[in-house]
Amino acid sequence: MQPIIQKAIANLLLQKAQALLNQPHNHYLGLQLKAKFPEDCRNEDIETLASMTDLNTSTLRRFMSYTGRLNYQNQQKILLFLEYKNWDVLLIDAVQLITGDTHRGVA
Repeated sequence: MQPIIQKAIANLLLQKAQALLNQPHNHYLGLQLKAKFPEDCRNEDIETLASMTDLNTSTLRRFMSYTGRLNYQNQQKILLFLEYKNWDVLLIDAVQLITGDTHRGVA
């Protein structure tokens, strides 16, 4: 996967996590996410995302730095968290984010 696509997916992860944390009465009580962009993620942000996505912190750290590849199980965890049913649709949406087309595909 190209780093620019990884960055788009990483941005989607951060946006979704922040949206969930901002909801009143969420079940992520006590978790905080300070990073606004993947490259701003620090240990606390990675640990929060890992807790929310059920991904390993080292996997997330590599993915958020655009150097790691995801195996099938980790792709499935991201799909579940982002509420997608298909990895290809997520990739298409990530490319659309990069190109500025903001219509979300039908998962």
